[in-house]
Amino acid sequence: MAFCYKTAKKMTTKKYHHLCLQPSKERHGPITSVIGWNGDEYLSLILVDVDTVGNYNVGIATQSTGSYSDDSQESFYVSRQGWVNISEYTDTRVKGTFEFIAIKPGTAADTVLVDNGLFDISRSE
Repeated sequence: MAFCYKTAKKMTTKKYHHLCLQPSKERHGPITSVIGWNGDEYLSLILVDVDTVGNYNVGIATQSTGSYSDDSQESFYVSRQGWVNISEYTDTRVKGTFEFIAIKPGTAADTVLVDNGLFDISRSE
């Protein structure tokens, strides 16, 4: 399993040691959640109506979102705009890349760029 990203604030690539892929069928459509953490850093992708390969937007104009926190909710950022590209979505594996600009709620200028993101996770339902 792999789930990696780089932020512009720290300019380091993080590889998450703990991963969770949680597909579910909600009454309004499928939701795929990819969640990872390493120490006090957390990153998540919540993809609504995504159950196949393709390019998807994440941010305030969509139901799908990305989020990032670098110190256990003290600095929590939510995607303003970005994308996820799912290159493989099977019964056993979900693989893709992502990038988004996230903003700290209640602020206009406190942002973080999450880029060079990738995930390659075995599915278990």
